[in-house]
Amino acid sequence: MLVFENKQNLIEILDEHITLVGSVVDFCVKDFKVKYKKEVVVSIIIIDDEEMRTINMQYRNIDKPTDVLSFPMSAINPFGDDEPELEIDLDTDSIILGDIAISAERTHHQAKEYGHSFNREIGFLVSHGVYHLLGYDHKNAEDEEQMNEMQENILKALGITR
Repeated sequence: MLVFENKQNLIEILDEHITLVGSVVDFCVKDFKVKYKKEVVVSIIIIDDEEMRTINMQYRNIDKPTDVLSFPMSAINPFGDDEPELEIDLDTDSIILGDIAISAERTHHQAKEYGHSFNREIGFLVSHGVYHLLGYDHKNAEDEEQMNEMQENILKALGITR
């Protein structure tokens, strides 16, 4: 289940963007849902650069805006054999993966900078955020390459091209 909230008014967020975000989330978590036989909850909030800067400072001690931040609720290691610590919503019996904050301004700017659509950039950022919720990271070049490949595969499968 996607919980979506747009808390900024600088960049227009259309219904097609929300639908795209939902499709990207669904695609990212489909194998996870099958493995654990439960629905998942991902919360995405769209904010402006100023709010992103505040959050980035509060949680990462970095005093500038960034494009996407992920806040996992479940502890998942996609490479380990150990059982993850899953946060379960007792009302719905769903796994709460966590929250993702995306800066609409950064998304818009980066789409222009990279020469592709807003849809492609937001799809990339959503997949990036969801993979962080699923325990993936990019602390070294090999992990970053794996995450980028996974993100590109999702965008390609959904027909979102540069």
